[in-house]
Amino acid sequence: MKATTIEVCQGPDCKGIGGGAALLEIEELVQNIPSHSITVQPGGCRNFCSMGPNVHLLERKCIQESFHQVKNVDMCRDIVNMMDGCKDSSCSSPTKNILLQRANKKRWEMLKQISLILSKCYKEISQMEDEKDRKSKLCKKRKQDCHELIMNIYQVEISASSRDSIVVDVAKRRFERLNALMDLKFNALMNRDESEDEDDDSSSDESESCE
Repeated sequence: MKATTIEVCQGPDCKGIGGGAALLEIEELVQNIPSHSITVQPGGCRNFCSMGPNVHLLERKCIQESFHQVKNVDMCRDIVNMMDGCKDSSCSSPTKNILLQRANKKRWEMLKQISLILSKCYKEISQMEDEKDRKSKLCKKRKQDCHELIMNIYQVEISASSRDSIVVDVAKRRFERLNALMDLKFNALMNRDESEDEDDDSSSDESESCE
């Protein structure tokens, strides 16, 4: 059975050590897959806390494969390439250029910062009642903070590209996709259902019946 969903654990332990960054990175990478046949979703804790951040490949809510200690952009890329059926060995080869390796590390750290901003904004909005203007101003400020970090990521990657036109083009397209992803996330924050629970663990419970 082929997995069609990538679930990234957003339990407290995983999220605190990079699960939020992994979710953002994988969501952005999946946008580059033309078929749009892969779904990415946050997941609740599945009791692999000591091995996090954890990423699970699901089919009909059943785990087909799990990846542990997903702590860098190369691992996220490998997971997405596997789901997309990439057979070329170059798909899973680690980044060799030392400048790009450093850029990837900085990208990961900035994605972690963006994840923290999103979580903080979620909590702040949750504490507001019918204060639409305040929510709007808060989201606008937090979104701007995220866009600034994304611009920093882009500048770091361009600096590391050594003027390689292919690398520059990839960085530009990823910059655009990540910005668009932020717009979607903050729009969802503004329009979210009050009953929605960010840390919903229902997916974990439903998968327990899988064989």
